[in-house]
Amino acid sequence: ILNIVTAVKSLTHGSLTLFDPSLSGKDNQKFDSTTLASKITSDLSLDNLLHGIYVAENITEALGMQSKLNAKESIITKDGIWFGSGWLRVAYDTNNQKAGILQRERELQEINTNITQKQSHCFMQEQELEQKQNVLIDLEQEHQKLQQELHALTAKYSDVQSQATAKQTYLQHIEERAQVLKNEIEIHEKNLCSERGQLDEALTKRDEAVRQKSANDSQRQTLVQDREQVQQKLVTVREHTQQVQQDASNFAMRLQLIQTQVDHLAQNLERANKQLDSLKERQIGIEKSIVEAQAPLPSLEKELQLELEQRLLAETDLTSAKQKITSIEQELRELEQKHSECQETNEQIRISLERSRTQREGLQVRSVTYKEQVAELELQLDDLNTTIPEDAVISASEEKLTHLMSRIERLGLINLAAIEEFEKLQERKNYLDAQNQDLVGALNTLEEVIRKIDHDTKERFKDAYDSINQRFQELFPHIFNGGKAYLEQTADNLLETGVVIMAQPPGKRNSNIHLLSGGEKALTAIALVFSIFHLNPAPFCMLDEVDAPLDDVNVTRFCNLVKEMSKTIQFIFVTHNKLTMEISEQLLGITMQEAGVSRIVAVDIDTAISLAGAEV
Repeated sequence: ILNIVTAVKSLTHGSLTLFDPSLSGKDNQKFDSTTLASKITSDLSLDNLLHGIYVAENITEALGMQSKLNAKESIITKDGIWFGSGWLRVAYDTNNQKAGILQRERELQEINTNITQKQSHCFMQEQELEQKQNVLIDLEQEHQKLQQELHALTAKYSDVQSQATAKQTYLQHIEERAQVLKNEIEIHEKNLCSERGQLDEALTKRDEAVRQKSANDSQRQTLVQDREQVQQKLVTVREHTQQVQQDASNFAMRLQLIQTQVDHLAQNLERANKQLDSLKERQIGIEKSIVEAQAPLPSLEKELQLELEQRLLAETDLTSAKQKITSIEQELRELEQKHSECQETNEQIRISLERSRTQREGLQVRSVTYKEQVAELELQLDDLNTTIPEDAVISASEEKLTHLMSRIERLGLINLAAIEEFEKLQERKNYLDAQNQDLVGALNTLEEVIRKIDHDTKERFKDAYDSINQRFQELFPHIFNGGKAYLEQTADNLLETGVVIMAQPPGKRNSNIHLLSGGEKALTAIALVFSIFHLNPAPFCMLDEVDAPLDDVNVTRFCNLVKEMSKTIQFIFVTHNKLTMEISEQLLGITMQEAGVSRIVAVDIDTAISLAGAEV
């Protein structure tokens, strides 16, 4: 036995089966040990399959129990070694998935134990992490509050600093504006000097142009050139004069604007003096600069007046020169008109001569061409003259010839590829005919499908309409305890018809559903909805405050209808009516004890009734 145990323990892979024919099982011997069936938990009944199989801890224990086994009994160890009454089987095949089941089970148990430990450890770490996250959230909230306070203080500091900077910038702007005004005044003085020089130069050029005009009256071309130069110079002088006038007006407007700005700046400086005492010295300096800027204004106005007087004198001289130039231009226009008339006469004569010469040459060319054509046709002119009728007109013959030539031109050149083009077009026509036939066939098929759909739609609509109408006629009197109601079609065509609801509660002869009261309309709508619901019923039905417009009597009718239909359908309804709540089996109430926090209160009606009865 020790040799067998040692050999089995040394076996690492493969399978081994040993038989001992000398041993025979003992029948009817009672064997008291743990069975394999007691170790297995399953929903299936395994007693028949595992009957007679016992469990041992190791090989030594199994060998000790082997002598007590009956013929149909066996023992299996935790290592997967299977003993019988006269046999032994060992399987250590690593490639066999069925080998070492118990060993794998132990490993799985160990893995599950490790997993449980790891999960508990993870749970503890998650709790610790959650605590640290809560602490971190508190710290972040405190940091956020401190950050907000810092932002508020920073914003307040920025506002104060921006106000101080704005005031300082405003004062700097005032100083810069005063300097700019001073610079503009200097620039305007320089512009006036330069414009005065340009005006003198223009007057000098005008005098020179007048002298040149009087000296060159005999030369027409020279006079025209002088006239153009004088006109250009006049335009230049006018532009300079207009510019001077515009600059003068702009200067006057700027002076007025400067005065207004000075007054405004004085007011601002007074307000700034009251607010900021430290700025008094700068205010005095600005006022002095403004006074200095206003000092040269009277002298500038005098110079402007002198310039205007000189401009008037220049305009007077220009007017006289313009009159002289106008008279000269009139004489030139008369001479040019006579010259153009002579040129027109010569041109007409030349055109007429040219036309006559062209006609003569054309006739000569045509004569030569006709002679060549007659020679090519091998005809004689005398014979042709005899064939021409005496009353023949050349224009008629030419018109007939032109007509024939135009017809020949319309025919165009001979198209050698016309046959090939005809074959291509014929092939294209055949292809289009086939496509047309396919389209016609598809259209016929589509029309047939549409007719079938219309037919099926009519049948289904008719069946649904009849079913709903019949159920509506039965349900309406049941709700109202009398009366009648039905559905009526507005047209004979089922595809285009509408449906009208005709309802007459007991004791009323109304001709329109709009004559019913609000509660009667609601009950009629409920009857119609339940009739439609009966056509295609669902496991449950949801009603949202259907009983809101109903009085107590109609609510009772509605509750009776819901009770009757609840035998086959589960109803979920939202209501504020106590009578409707009484028929429910389960109540779910939504309450808001705290602002913005909703809570659900569930009540089982049957349980509540039983508890109330027990308390009584």
